[in-house]
Amino acid sequence: MATPGDFKIARSVLTGYTADNELHRALTILRNEGINPEVVVEFAAERDGIFCGINEVKTLLGRVLPETGREVWALEEGATVSPGEVALRITAPYGSFGLYETALCGTLS
Repeated sequence: MATPGDFKIARSVLTGYTADNELHRALTILRNEGINPEVVVEFAAERDGIFCGINEVKTLLGRVLPETGREVWALEEGATVSPGEVALRITAPYGSFGLYETALCGTLS
């Protein structure tokens, strides 16, 4: 099984090329306003399933989140999830990871 750090993140993901346009716009607005709020973002299952992709997600978050002022909680890889169950929670400044929401959702779906 892969462990955080074993997964190679594509340059297109790190540069934000794969991000949705609204994420680019949101970060531009926040930068122009000079704000970077700390937020809590939760990713929940839409239906019953097996939680997969968290090792890759942890690798990406390890690259982009600040060393301090962050908190990441997640179910274990392979855990059973139910509809509405929170599988991943990130607490950090939005500007550090907001651009990667598309990649996070895609990896976990």
